[in-house]
Amino acid sequence: MPTEEIVCSFMGHRVVPQEEAIARQVRDWIALLAKTERPLRFLNGGMGNFDRICADEVAKYRQDHPQFSIQQWLVLPFRNYKPSPNLFLKPYDKVILPASVESLQAHYAIQARNRWMMEQADYVLAYWVRNRGGAYQALRYALGNPKTVVVQIGGMEEEHLGRSENP
Repeated sequence: MPTEEIVCSFMGHRVVPQEEAIARQVRDWIALLAKTERPLRFLNGGMGNFDRICADEVAKYRQDHPQFSIQQWLVLPFRNYKPSPNLFLKPYDKVILPASVESLQAHYAIQARNRWMMEQADYVLAYWVRNRGGAYQALRYALGNPKTVVVQIGGMEEEHLGRSENP
C-alpha cells in the first residue's frame, strides 16, 4: 500500500436541499480516493448540513471498508466553538484547533480556519450554490493552490470554479 497520505477537505454552504443526491456524490468520491490505496485524512469544519453529510459518509465508508486507512478530523475555528451535537458525535479521530486561528476573533477565525483547511488539502469536495459567503471565499482561495483539486459536489451547474479530475 502506498504511504503518501491524501488529504481531503470538505467545504460547502450550510443548507443542502437535496441531501441524498449530495451524499451519493460524496460517497462516490470517497470510494475513488480509497481506490488509490493511500491513507486518507478527511478534514471537516463541522458547521452545517454539508459538513454533516460528509462526516456521515466518511463514517459509513470507514465502517464498511475497514481495510482502508481512513482518518476523520474535526477542525475547530476557535477555542470555545460548540459544534452541532449531531456533528460532534461522529467518530472523529482528532479534534484540532490550528495554531493560526487561536488568537483571532470568531468571524476572522472561521475564515482563517477555512483557509488552513484549503492549504492542507490535495482535494476539496465543495458544495456551493451562490457566489458569496464563507464557503465560496474558501473555494476561491483553494483555486489559488496549484496542488489542490477542487471537485464540485452538486450546487451550481452553470459555473465551475475550478478543475476536477480523478485521483
